[in-house]
Amino acid sequence: MNNNFIKEFLKRNWFILWIVLALSIIVNILIYINFSSTTSQLIEEYKKNNKLVVMLSPTGDVIPATKVSIFKYKKGLENAIVKLIINNLVLDGETITQGFQVQPNNIKQIVFNNPDLLNFYKYYLTDNAKNLLVKYLRNILSIYNNDNLPEFIKIKNITINSFLVNKNGFEVKFQADLVMNSYFKEQNKYITQQATIYGSANGFIDYQSRSIHNPLGIKINSFSITIPKKRASNGI
Repeated sequence: MNNNFIKEFLKRNWFILWIVLALSIIVNILIYINFSSTTSQLIEEYKKNNKLVVMLSPTGDVIPATKVSIFKYKKGLENAIVKLIINNLVLDGETITQGFQVQPNNIKQIVFNNPDLLNFYKYYLTDNAKNLLVKYLRNILSIYNNDNLPEFIKIKNITINSFLVNKNGFEVKFQADLVMNSYFKEQNKYITQQATIYGSANGFIDYQSRSIHNPLGIKINSFSITIPKKRASNGI
């Protein structure tokens, strides 16, 4: 009986089903439109907030700015990378001995007694580059122990020979002219010398690794750089 009643009701009131179905479709469409609109607004707001930078001057002036890819400033980036490498890897006797106050016996002492080098090791190098740094510092220590590492080194000029970019990766080749002040025991005097060293490095920009210690997110994966020496025909 109930089944017959339902069938008879549906037969006489079929238009009600179509109205309910139409209303259901309309409601779903309105919900989807509202959801899409809200999502689009959130995406646009995210893009706007992620792109906008506000700087505050010492006088209290608010200066709006816009975020751009670091690679847009290619010249500044290549200079920053090369200076980072040279400032941390061109080591002289004064640097590794903390002003001739400590005689290093191992590479840990060289790293941990030099805050800048420790920062470079911890925040700028991949595992592969860290292994290369260990080998490099062993060479530095050996040269120092053989009295062949200049006591003072000053960077006179830096030349970037090439800087290649591939997506977030980079590869750079450079050279630096040095002025060295070296003490020769056999002559009991300091002698001023000049030398040119050559280096290269490759790595990438990791935006997730940016921090107060590494503001640009520079990650070096491998490097090579010549070590200046006292007793060499060309200083290397």
